[in-house]
Parts: sequence; C-alpha cells; structure tokens
Amino acid sequence: HWQNKLTLEQVKDIRNRWLFGHISSTVLGKEYDTSSKNIQQITRNESWFDSDYEKLVKSDVYKQRQYWHTRNRK
Repeated sequence: HWQNKLTLEQVKDIRNRWLFGHISSTVLGKEYDTSSKNIQQITRNESWFDSDYEKLVKSDVYKQRQYWHTRNRK
C-alpha cells in the first residue's frame, strides 16, 4: 500500500538503484509497495531529506540519470 512506511535503508537502496541501476520509479514503487510519486520524491530528495544526497542531486551525474529516466520510461 502506498502509505507503508519505508526504512532509511530502503530509502538509500531506492536512491542507489534509481541513480545507478536505471530502475524506474514505477518498478521501484511496485517493489517497495509504494507509489511511483513517492519514489520520485525520494529520488529528488523532496522527502527523506539527506544533505549528502542533496549534493548528488545537484551534480551532473544526477542530471544525466534524470535525463536517461525521462527518455526510457516504461
């Protein structure tokens, strides 16, 4: 269910898999029993804020991955 609570470890895994594994927010949402919107908020650091991850969000690596995801939606 989309209201299930995620753990910090799950959030870190979601971010890693989205960023480096080219896994879509839809697929991750199904795996973690949450909405793709929630996954998108996590990967954009809008929820579960992490200052170290914020640096990555502002990096070129993140922008390249975000571009890849927008081109390869499934």
